[in-house]
Amino acid sequence: MEHFEIPFDLTINNLTLENLIAKGYLPYEVIPAITTKKLAEKAEKLSNFIKSFKGEQSSKYCSYSIPKVKHVRRTLGIPNPYHQLKLSESIIKNWKEIEGFIQRSTISLSKPIVNEFLSSNALRELRTFSRKINLSDISKHSILYFTDSRYLLKADISRFYPTIYTHIIPWALHSKELSKASLSNKNLFKSLYGNDIDIFVRATQENQTIGIPIGPDTSLVISEIIGGAIDQRLEAELKEKRIRLKGFRFVDDFYLYFKTYSEAQIALSTLHQIIKDLELELSPEKTHIIELPYLVEPKWTLELRIMQKKLETNDFSDDEILIYFSRAFELSKQYPNESVLKYAISEIADLQIKVNSWEMYESLLYNAMVVEPSILSTATEILLGYKKEKYPINKKKLKETLFEIIFYHISSRHTHEISWALWLCKTFNFKIPTKLVKELVKIDDCIISLILLDLYSMNKIANLDISKWTHLLKKENLYSDYWLLIYESMLKGWLQPENGENFLLEDKFFKYLFDNNISFYDSKKQVLPVKVNVSKTEMQNKRNNRRKRRFY
Repeated sequence: MEHFEIPFDLTINNLTLENLIAKGYLPYEVIPAITTKKLAEKAEKLSNFIKSFKGEQSSKYCSYSIPKVKHVRRTLGIPNPYHQLKLSESIIKNWKEIEGFIQRSTISLSKPIVNEFLSSNALRELRTFSRKINLSDISKHSILYFTDSRYLLKADISRFYPTIYTHIIPWALHSKELSKASLSNKNLFKSLYGNDIDIFVRATQENQTIGIPIGPDTSLVISEIIGGAIDQRLEAELKEKRIRLKGFRFVDDFYLYFKTYSEAQIALSTLHQIIKDLELELSPEKTHIIELPYLVEPKWTLELRIMQKKLETNDFSDDEILIYFSRAFELSKQYPNESVLKYAISEIADLQIKVNSWEMYESLLYNAMVVEPSILSTATEILLGYKKEKYPINKKKLKETLFEIIFYHISSRHTHEISWALWLCKTFNFKIPTKLVKELVKIDDCIISLILLDLYSMNKIANLDISKWTHLLKKENLYSDYWLLIYESMLKGWLQPENGENFLLEDKFFKYLFDNNISFYDSKKQVLPVKVNVSKTEMQNKRNNRRKRRFY
């Protein structure tokens, strides 16, 4: 598969439905085989086609569980394409107005910036949108506000995406009063585009009004609409109280700076009321007034960054690699609620490892994969990069590591860890033991099921009981949370309905997808391998690209 490097300073506003579907539909955390490329190529025609008939009113997205921090998880969503197309088209149609509204915020550092694409095959990590800054750059920006301030109000909206009340989308864009008035005035209702976004995002989640799907870039836009509305109101109300709004917001985190403690208290009270009016809540554990100076960046990131810089500048020894990993392991235990190992591995992913240091580095990497399997995607990039350079991959150790990860996470149904471990097994042509397969089949997850079917078709699984999945093959399940498994397995001929009838042809939308061979699973797609023997400048550019990966 070809990949095209794209410089990140290109921010031409070229938001199109094709780009939003190709690069902003799926959570970036899923395995590379899950793709919307073919859907994106037909997006414009499909969008017009679905306007010609009345389809299902709502659907249920496929859930995908990822580790947030130790013992805490986050559920991402892969919406049904029928309703995600409608939502995406609505945002595209009203993008000029949405962008104008978002730009009114004077403190947001998470405003979505449209990336430019030279090809739909562009670098996988490059999303439809980038944030105004990277999450890793927050500490640098916080320093700019230290000079004449004495207190920091640090506030966080509790469980932001999962608790958003979808009706506040039109409230934020058009005001609560006008939005409520539109409920009894059909013409006014139709004129407020925020109502359409509300309707379409609810349609992606069984018409539920609480929460929005985590993962798609459409939700990034929605979250920034709401965040921007909070910013505008906060600035206006503090101005009335003769308090200057100084600081910034990144998604749901506020960093606001004041000269006096009383000003910070007033700002906190004001922010609390605004948040409450939007039926959201501030997190009591993460909301504090802090006396300055205060460094936003955790000590552990500073320590690892200093160590990483030394590895880059020196002709490093095996001992220095060992020291880096050892310290990362120690810090991960000291800060169990932080993504220490994920950060540590990401920062050195493009480090140039010598052949005589590879065996030790590889073993340390495998140990890190077991301890913190959220690094599996980065580990895949590393292993493929060094495999390409003919470094000796210890397949026995790798296989044992992957089987241990799968076995450990099966009982907890940790779909992210299992799917990436299975993907690595497929990548390195490992056969899956029957004992593991029998347990894996019990997990209700579309992506894991598709990988197993793929491996079975490649004869990497000896016996596979497909009866559980065959029972799901019913027309009424096309808009359930099994839509991806049902459609893709039938398209590829991996599964057949018990009565032998292709019910995909009975649904206008899925018939269009089937007739045009629009697939959501491409077994040939792969992550972009790291490059060995690159310049320090290119290494830094690649690290910056990694930092642009989404944080919700």
